[in-house]
Amino acid sequence: MFVMNCRVKSKAVAAPAAPQGGKRKRSRQGQDQAGTQEQFYPVECAECGTQVAMRDKDEVYHFYQVVASSA
Repeated sequence: MFVMNCRVKSKAVAAPAAPQGGKRKRSRQGQDQAGTQEQFYPVECAECGTQVAMRDKDEVYHFYQVVASSA
């Protein structure tokens, strides 16, 4: 599958949000895990600039709220 009419904002990095709820305990394990989180890069439409996906470090695109077309 090819990705067309999209551009990756490679200078902007987004990390997944930390899960919320419950009490937070500080531990060395929790601090180590925070440094190894996956990083994602925003992907926007080249025509209108709307953010349509995120790309991970393996160059896998995760699209949301878009419809595939052949136009």
